[in-house]
Amino acid sequence: VNKRPSASRFLSVLPMRHGYGLPLDIDTKEDTIMAMLQEINQKLDYLINHLIIKQEGIPVDECQEVNLSASGMRIEIEEEVDIGDIVEVKMVLPSFPPVAIQTFGEVVRVHKIERDGKVLYEVGLKFAEMTEEVREEIIQYTLKRQREIIRIKREQL
Repeated sequence: VNKRPSASRFLSVLPMRHGYGLPLDIDTKEDTIMAMLQEINQKLDYLINHLIIKQEGIPVDECQEVNLSASGMRIEIEEEVDIGDIVEVKMVLPSFPPVAIQTFGEVVRVHKIERDGKVLYEVGLKFAEMTEEVREEIIQYTLKRQREIIRIKREQL
């Protein structure tokens, strides 16, 4: 980007973390209705997020693995960038419902690589102007993902 980065922001509706899930004890008709309403709300959040993500031009069918942390990320891109450049990042955290984020990163490392006859650039980004809410969402996602990886490795032993 050619301008000073603005603050990071969510491009999707954040789920109500504490409102999801069925009550443990469904004793009354009201509990059953509440559980059904929560399920409908969850589905609506998913659909709204999908539409917002599509409007933002984020290709949801194109997935790319990245090395992600609360302070930055490493990604492979086709565009050549220089150290010090500011790059706009739009990403979808594959949670349920998916969470889309727009943020900016300063290029701190560039390594040119060739893969399958294509020139790619492995780029290290340090997030700039990240809000605490966005940072917390990334932290929660990365912790959940690390637990999944550990569980998978244990099952393979």
